[in-house]
Amino acid sequence: MKIYVDLDNTLCKTKGTDYSNSQPLKLRIKKINELYDQGNIITIYTARGSVSKINYRDLTINQLSDWGVLYHELNI
Repeated sequence: MKIYVDLDNTLCKTKGTDYSNSQPLKLRIKKINELYDQGNIITIYTARGSVSKINYRDLTINQLSDWGVLYHELNI
């Protein structure tokens, strides 16, 4: 099964556009990781930078890694 997940305020708590201070929501990340381990295809979507045109890709990849999020694709 393909599963699509929004990032901000779904897998992490983010105030406005303060992405560098986003905090992981550990129980939700645990569920996504369980779905990944069950063979589901996980795609994470985010609109970070869509208005400001700032590239948040590296920050986002580092956060997902630090938080232990398992996924197949990141769509920014």
